[in-house]
Amino acid sequence: MHMLRSMVLSLLAVGLFVSASSLQAADSTFVGVLNLANEDATAKQLGLSDDVRKQLAALIDKRENEALEVAMQVKGLSPQERDAKIKSFRAESEAMGLKLLSEDQRKALDKIRLAKIGLATLADDSVAKELNLTPEQRTAIKQIVDEREASLGKATPAQRKMFLSYYEKKLIEAIAPDQRQKWEQLAGTEAGNLADAVDGGGAAPGAAHADPAKKGDPKATKDTALEKTEDGKLKFNFRYQPWKDVLDWFAQQADLSLVMDQVPPGTFNYQDDRPKTPAEAIDILNSVLLTRDFVLVRRDRMLVVQSLKDGIPPNLVLTIPLDDLPNRGKYELVTVMIPTTKLTPDEAQEIYNRFKGPQGNVVALAQARQLMITDAAGTIQRFKQILDANVGRDDVRHFSPQYIAPQELVPKIKQLLNIAPEKIANDAGTLRIMIDATASWQWVVRT
Repeated sequence: MHMLRSMVLSLLAVGLFVSASSLQAADSTFVGVLNLANEDATAKQLGLSDDVRKQLAALIDKRENEALEVAMQVKGLSPQERDAKIKSFRAESEAMGLKLLSEDQRKALDKIRLAKIGLATLADDSVAKELNLTPEQRTAIKQIVDEREASLGKATPAQRKMFLSYYEKKLIEAIAPDQRQKWEQLAGTEAGNLADAVDGGGAAPGAAHADPAKKGDPKATKDTALEKTEDGKLKFNFRYQPWKDVLDWFAQQADLSLVMDQVPPGTFNYQDDRPKTPAEAIDILNSVLLTRDFVLVRRDRMLVVQSLKDGIPPNLVLTIPLDDLPNRGKYELVTVMIPTTKLTPDEAQEIYNRFKGPQGNVVALAQARQLMITDAAGTIQRFKQILDANVGRDDVRHFSPQYIAPQELVPKIKQLLNIAPEKIANDAGTLRIMIDATASWQWVVRT
């Protein structure tokens, strides 16, 4: 107990991970139906108050700020494991946000969602249970929905409309009349009446169809809403838009030359009424591309689409001054030289290696007492904050508990220090705790 009380007067030199700057993305991959609820038209239809909208927007920002961790964690996982992890994160986000809505608002939102997405929602467990779909029907529907997603990912803007109509009809054929009637009651609209689909069709994929848009111009379709403001910011909404069209449009609007040897697979869905700077837009795109093993790298007037599986050429990433780091996007790849003062470069490198991103790389420069790091700017920024927490602390003491594991000791210390269990510092910020359970040691500093 005496040792514990001694620790009450101390703080640890190196803090745990801290939050990076907020990410202004609004991708349903991570927040699910909350993205739809936050749209102006939907919020008005649901009758959401200004206070609820502010809370909802704050929650979306918070969850998407945390999505970086998920993007890093899924790197290297199998597609099934990756999808499961993202699905779990999305479900948590939705559960948090839906608590802000009344029961009637939640029901209305679900109806809007069904009508907007269409019969592809038959693949949802909740809808399948409501319609009492048989195992055979579920299997057939999954195959149709998977085929639909693959087709949409390769389609031109005009073909996507045709595909939506075609697959809506195939999904109708997969259910019984009473099940179709039940779905229409849930969605409040007629089955097959998807807003993005076109009439007449139902032609098989590959059939000829008039294309009202110029090739590669998503602005001419109903799937998107694109705008460049007078101050040069970008407002965009994409629905099942192939990555080639998305990146072509963005590079043109940002006055960048696009270099893309490989096209990222799948499509991009994004809805947000807030204007973005080009740097913020790149961050949004990278937040999704990283989950598909791709990344955008801005180099001078070029925008390079790089596959992470092929590795990143060292000369591709721009080296920036350390003080420019906060101005960079959270997911933007940069190279930075970071001085290490209270730690040796090897010690600092060991800390960085514990949470570096999948594309991260570090070189320790012992004589210069610096680290040369290439990684996402948000990851480097968090690492710098950890190093900064150690600057100016001279009275450092090192404790090695002998009769209790560090992870068991820290809760007791927090209780004595009046630090909340989920936090790493007291309210005044004068005491901070870090633990390295793998090495069974702690650093303690007296203020």
